[in-house]
Amino acid sequence: MFNMPGADEYKQYTDAAQFSEADWVAGLLARDKNVIALCYDKYAPALYGYILKTVPSEPAAANVLSAAFLHIIKGIDDYRPSELRLFTWMLRITHWEMIRQTGEGLELPAGIVHRLPEGNGRRTG
Repeated sequence: MFNMPGADEYKQYTDAAQFSEADWVAGLLARDKNVIALCYDKYAPALYGYILKTVPSEPAAANVLSAAFLHIIKGIDDYRPSELRLFTWMLRITHWEMIRQTGEGLELPAGIVHRLPEGNGRRTG
């Protein structure tokens, strides 16, 4: 187990079903390959399903997912638990990667203000 400054220790990765959000974040901050793999196993199906609602091509959706997950892993240092839940932050990164790669998902319902930051998933207002 790692003891990262400013993050809780995460549980043994054989017990991932009991990980708290802080455990996931601490493992990702540590760039622990086992935690990254478990995180992918846990969150990728939901992210992929979200992508497939907009990107009908499975190969294109897989490319978006791969790129988004890479941004998630590389950008975990920018994640702020006080601002967003981990999955919400991952979903925003996935959404922006989908837009970046395909231009899809740009239309928003009337009356909704959609202010997402550029690239890091932080809430701005």
